[in-house]
Amino acid sequence: MRDFLRFTAFIAVGVLLVFFFGVLGWRLRAAVAKCPPSCREASLEGRNLAGALLDGADLTLANLTHADLGASSLRSANLYFAKLTAANLAGADLRRARMRGALLHDADLTGADLREADLRGARLLRTILVQADLRAADLASAALELVDLRGALVDEHTALPEKGLLAWRLQNQGGRAAQLAGVDLSFVDLRGVDLSHADLQGASLRGADLRGADLSGAELAYVDLREAFLNEDTAIEPKWRLVWQIVNDNLVGRGLSGADLSRTFLQGAYLRGADLSGADLTGADLRSADLSGANLAYAVLEGANLENSFLKEANLEGADLRNARLQGANLNLARLHGTRLDASTELSDKWRLVWRIVNEGAEGENLEGAHLSFADLSHANLAGANLRGADLTGANMEGANLAGADLRGADLTAAHLDSANLKGAKME
Repeated sequence: MRDFLRFTAFIAVGVLLVFFFGVLGWRLRAAVAKCPPSCREASLEGRNLAGALLDGADLTLANLTHADLGASSLRSANLYFAKLTAANLAGADLRRARMRGALLHDADLTGADLREADLRGARLLRTILVQADLRAADLASAALELVDLRGALVDEHTALPEKGLLAWRLQNQGGRAAQLAGVDLSFVDLRGVDLSHADLQGASLRGADLRGADLSGAELAYVDLREAFLNEDTAIEPKWRLVWQIVNDNLVGRGLSGADLSRTFLQGAYLRGADLSGADLTGADLRSADLSGANLAYAVLEGANLENSFLKEANLEGADLRNARLQGANLNLARLHGTRLDASTELSDKWRLVWRIVNEGAEGENLEGAHLSFADLSHANLAGANLRGADLTGANMEGANLAGADLRGADLTAAHLDSANLKGAKME
């Protein structure tokens, strides 16, 4: 038993000594470490390091926000996940630097030497790479948004994302008459780029910087211009400038009567209360658009996509909805009087029935249990109709002819019956 206790005590003392010297060694190492070369997790925010010699320095997770590293030497430095937001790296030597996951938002790398640098997973937003040397640099998985690559050097060994390479080409070679239909150019810096007569049909220019760009004569059908930047120097046809304004400005009651908005991308547009009477919206993409209370009287919506749009209380009188898609659209209290539909119009059974009632009448019809809640049935002819158990919650039946109709068991909660003819109607 004594031998066992001695052995146990010996082992315990040994473990404690190892732990003690380990902690002591770690503290001594931290005490003597210097930056550089050991700058791991260092806080160097706003520091003036211009011209510094930092070759091979370990700057992993270092905070270099707003730091001045202009003309500094960072060859083979470790900048893993370093924060370089708004840092000045103009003219810096970053050859073979390891910058995986680095944050380079708003950083200036004008003329920087990034040959063979590893930028995989780095995040570059509004980063300036003007005349930077990117030969054999690896940016294959980097996130590039609104990056300025004008004059940057690339070669066959430069690994750029497909969109980044396209951005470089357009910024340096232009895109006049280019075939760019359906291409993703979202959040690409296209300032001053010649895109005249280019085919951009269906392309995404969401968030793209188009200030001073030339889009004259370009095919822009279905182009996504949400969040895009335009200015007075952007050469673009009035129709497409109007589309840009619509998708980016939330204005109630916009005046767009008679406007040409055919084959436009207006997905999610805020058009509440807009006057679109007589507007040409042929083939327009209006998915999830807010058209509540809009005046669409006699508007041409043939072939338009109105899936999941909000058309509550919209006036669709005389509008052309042939071949239009309205699955999931909110048509509560929408006026469908005189609206043109055909067999190809994709419309729920409920709203097709409402359309038929207000346009063709339903005198004497059996509509028992019909779902007609929040339908605009004003002035509809429902004389003698069987509406027993029908859901007419919130329906507008102002001026409707309900003479002799059977309304027993119908839900008329919040229904409007002003001036309705109820002579001989059966009601509980």
